[in-house]
Amino acid sequence: WGLPGITDNTITDRTELEEEFDDIHSDNISYVNEEFVNGIDSMGSPIVDSNGTLHGAISVSGPTERLTDKEVQSSLKNHLLSVTNTIEVNIHFQ
Repeated sequence: WGLPGITDNTITDRTELEEEFDDIHSDNISYVNEEFVNGIDSMGSPIVDSNGTLHGAISVSGPTERLTDKEVQSSLKNHLLSVTNTIEVNIHFQ
């Protein structure tokens, strides 16, 4: 029950989690900053069709020290959203 912490960075507060969901919904991307494994960060994006049906997600993970650079984050975010969009277009036109 509740939101047990896995690492010191795991979100364990419901309000904070709901705010995170709002950010994910508006940005179409989520960030995991050592929330499950110390030293590992990741970002992910949902794959949805034109009806809003979730088909899955795509993510990229790596060592925290490599993914904390803002330019690297921006580049990965752009690539991730581009790949997500390509998959969504292929789902739409299959």
